[in-house]
Amino acid sequence: MNLLVASLAVLVTLPSIILGGPVRLEVFDVDLVSEKDCYNNSLTLHVASSSIDRGFVESQTVKCLNIEHGQITYVTQGAFDEVPNLTYLSLEGNRITPRDLFSFGGLKSIRTLILSNQVNQYDGKELVIQGVYPQLRYLDLRNNSINSVRSLADNPFPVLKHLDLSMNRIVYFDFANLLPSTLSHLYLNRNSISRFSGQKFSNLMVLSLDGNNIDSIGDVYYGLNLTGARNLKSLSVGSNRIAALSKQAFKDNVNLQYLNLSSNSLSSLHSDTLESLQMSLQVLVLDGNSFDDIPISTIMNLTTLSMNCNGMKHLTVNPLLNMPYLKKLYLGGNTITDINSFAFRFQTRLEELYLNDNNLTYLQDQWADYMSSLRLLDLSGNRFELLDSLLKSPVAPIREIYFDRNPLKYINAAAFKAIPENATIHLQENPNRIVGSCRPTTPSVATEWPSTTGTWSPTSGRPWEWDSTSGSPWYSTSRGWWNHYKKMSTENLSS
Repeated sequence: MNLLVASLAVLVTLPSIILGGPVRLEVFDVDLVSEKDCYNNSLTLHVASSSIDRGFVESQTVKCLNIEHGQITYVTQGAFDEVPNLTYLSLEGNRITPRDLFSFGGLKSIRTLILSNQVNQYDGKELVIQGVYPQLRYLDLRNNSINSVRSLADNPFPVLKHLDLSMNRIVYFDFANLLPSTLSHLYLNRNSISRFSGQKFSNLMVLSLDGNNIDSIGDVYYGLNLTGARNLKSLSVGSNRIAALSKQAFKDNVNLQYLNLSSNSLSSLHSDTLESLQMSLQVLVLDGNSFDDIPISTIMNLTTLSMNCNGMKHLTVNPLLNMPYLKKLYLGGNTITDINSFAFRFQTRLEELYLNDNNLTYLQDQWADYMSSLRLLDLSGNRFELLDSLLKSPVAPIREIYFDRNPLKYINAAAFKAIPENATIHLQENPNRIVGSCRPTTPSVATEWPSTTGTWSPTSGRPWEWDSTSGSPWYSTSRGWWNHYKKMSTENLSS
């Protein structure tokens, strides 16, 4: 087939690029091809044959080409030579093996290349990179059964910024020498990697290694070594086997703003471990570990702390003393039975507090007196039988109180007099509201175990994660802090 294209105006919707990880940040500071670049210069083809031959399309105007979800198994070298201005190419969802993913050879003008989700049943194959791609910025190789990488050229991607190799079968990350120093976003989620060194990647801003086999951070020879990654702003290593963080784990990562350590085997943090992150870190996710208290012993500038599904039973005096700028706090799915009156003494900036799915039966007098900025309080899924204790210490600016899934026996009408003006108390569960539950997981892959909220033991040795009962992740866009950090990331991570 030879298709000559002089000019065209084919409507094509470019795939949105969503970054992986427990908190999916929309950080788009890589130089991608936009819809504006492709307007009136795009072509979508549905190819019935299993191969694409040389010169099958000839056009000086086409910039963006989509040949997706077909039966293609092979693309002949030079197949795109007659489309000299091609900047965006997607071959997603075909049947090309890892060895032949780059069989078409180098493309001089391509900036965005999508080769993800090839349909094959291979146990794991070597990816062979053929040719040089001098302008390539974004490369998507997700879900292709790749177990190793080899290149026929020394430096195949000299200006690459964004690489996604998630959902493959990589055990050894031994191809760092093929990646340029320009790399800023690297996604290796859901592989079997146990060792990774960031020493080569001085310009890396986003690193995601969720669902691998990493057991420590800070060791020079084993686990995750972040020495030299001085520009790193977002690190996600959820659902690994991490049981230890060295004192110097983040010593070079002084610009880190977001850190996800969820669903690991951590039970403590040394006071020196987070010292280098005092000024930069804004969001810390420790869900699904084995902490029995809040482990922050260094003064931090954190605005969001998430510790769902740990082993906390009590909130004592001033456990949040070192986080005076905290705005959102997630403590759902623990086994908290009591809260000291001075637990939130220094949380004058706290806006959202999630205490859902614990074992609370009462709240002490004046427990909320110091939270002068609180506007959302979630007490759903506890063991309250009365509303009275909730209303003993009303907070003026509060607007939303979630009190559903509690075994209320009756409601004292007089108690409603203490409700702040314009506040809403939700007593009935909203099926459209995302509510998480704790479930046990293997270190890398979530298992379909039933919810065990409030009954699990932190000493069981089994990692936990916060799971949405509605089918969407608890960190989805319905959560206010997600929207806040997504906006913050877009503004700050590109600066």
